Amino acid sequence: MFRPLAFLRSKVPAHINQVRPYQRVLHSMEQGVQGLLAAEEVFKEFEFSCRSEFIYDNQKTSLGSVSPRITSRKPLTEFCGDAKDVEPFTILLLKVLCDLHKLEEMRFLFTQCLLELNGGRSPSIELFNVYLLAISMTDAYSQNEVDNVIELMRCKAATPDIVTKLSVFILYLRLGQDSCVSWWKVIHAEVREVVGRNAVPRFPLLPLRVQHCFQTLIRLHHDVVVIRECFDLLHTLRPESCTPALLLPYMILSVTNEETPPSNIVDILRVHELTCEKHSGHSTTAPFQSSSANPKSLAPSSCAETPADPPLLNSEATVFRLLLKCFKWGDADAARYVCEYLKKHETFNIIADENQPLILPLYAGALARSGLLLESLEVLEGVAPPLNRPGRLARILNGNRRIMADSVDAVGEVVRSIHECGVGAMLPRLRIAAAEGRKVTAASLDLFIAACALGEGDRGAEGVLATYPSFGVKPTCFTYTALLWSYRKEGSAFRGMNRLRSLMRSMAECELAVDDTFLREAMEMALSTGDLECALAIADQHAELHITMDSRQCTSLLEKLSIAVDVVGTRRALRAMRSCKTLIDSRSVEFCKSTFENWKIKCDDLTSL
Repeated sequence: MFRPLAFLRSKVPAHINQVRPYQRVLHSMEQGVQGLLAAEEVFKEFEFSCRSEFIYDNQKTSLGSVSPRITSRKPLTEFCGDAKDVEPFTILLLKVLCDLHKLEEMRFLFTQCLLELNGGRSPSIELFNVYLLAISMTDAYSQNEVDNVIELMRCKAATPDIVTKLSVFILYLRLGQDSCVSWWKVIHAEVREVVGRNAVPRFPLLPLRVQHCFQTLIRLHHDVVVIRECFDLLHTLRPESCTPALLLPYMILSVTNEETPPSNIVDILRVHELTCEKHSGHSTTAPFQSSSANPKSLAPSSCAETPADPPLLNSEATVFRLLLKCFKWGDADAARYVCEYLKKHETFNIIADENQPLILPLYAGALARSGLLLESLEVLEGVAPPLNRPGRLARILNGNRRIMADSVDAVGEVVRSIHECGVGAMLPRLRIAAAEGRKVTAASLDLFIAACALGEGDRGAEGVLATYPSFGVKPTCFTYTALLWSYRKEGSAFRGMNRLRSLMRSMAECELAVDDTFLREAMEMALSTGDLECALAIADQHAELHITMDSRQCTSLLEKLSIAVDVVGTRRALRAMRSCKTLIDSRSVEFCKSTFENWKIKCDDLTSL
């Protein structure tokens, strides 16, 4: 099986007039995949020579004796032909064996190198760094092995550098030692110092190790600050590694983690966009504008250049979760960037047509939370009713009708912000904006009336309503609905009933159509004040307009009519309810019948009405 031993002895140690193994491996590393295989052949030659020499020496040695030749031999040094080549040769081959997933061979070579360097000069820290890198690329290592390598470094007087610290941090993190996270502050500071001194070339493994650290943190650790700091280091040291395969998991993790600010996700999108621009050779990104820029610029542009690469943010569910995060954090800049991002990539149809109208209300809510109220109102001017009114948005569904994001009251946040700033303080600012040419319609002024329900009450709301003519605005049905909200306060309900009657007359004279929201609020006011005649008139309006009544209000109305022993009103109410196809609780009808029967009033027809 084996080649002649005399041939091996004459060939391996001397390397006279031949290329040394270290140079062969170095040359192979420049040839890509084929070079890896060629370098592996060099290792196999070394492994074969070790086995052959061991067999040859054992044939000349009795079993009970130990040959001095065996104990003093340095097969790696003999194979390399020069003691100076041992360590660089080992480092190169460790990298090769790591790429080829030859873990046992890698351990054997590392151990043999340390044995042969024993008694001479101390091994360089790079040897340990490469070995730590190699074992971290597998799952076949234990804490004992890592601890042994650290102890070997101490015994060999090898001073750890930043790459060593980063490697040990990665290994311990993967082993579940969460306490090692406390090391990050020191590691981060040292890496920043290396970058600041332009000393990165002194640590060739540093960029790769930072990338491995980032990947480990994403997979195992959820400290958003640590992950963000590591991402910044990675983008500084190795920007070419910021590919979609690396950025997409980070983006999804950041969107789902409630503690991650939306600005982090925007930075991820920016990095990807910049990378795409560098590859394409020209910029397609619209310049980022402040949140106070004209919201009309969010409208799709027909002359915008279509990006060649698909967007990183290409999931409708992720987009809405990100917009909701912007809304909850009050990050107007991040929300605006997302809107611009969707505009730029509109050809990819990221958002379904039925969900498109939900984007601007969420953007307006983020603007309001960040304190940009006038800008928020301007955005809502471009939103069609009823999405520009207070009330929870319908739950956002995808094509399979599955919920992608929870519903929120984005416009209600605008109303609350107006209340917090003060209606009296905001109204003059809106008037100044209107004088400067900004469009002001009932969509904005109605929200001021709605804000009065939170503080100023009906008198404040009536004051806002009186300003409509000065803005050249006509009230809408929602204007009067919001006005009724302001009469909900204790002590205002009866004034509200008088106002309701005049409002209904005014709306009839102006031929202003009423909607279900107004009728529901009017019915609530009539029931709260016990004005049953007005409540029945409102029920008749439901029937006339074929607007379904609220089931709770139906139950309350029937209960009050039965207590008042008004069988005629009860028949009238039931006819109206059935005419507008309202679901009636049979228990309410039975309660009415039993009450009237106690008064000896015939009411057998209530069930059949």
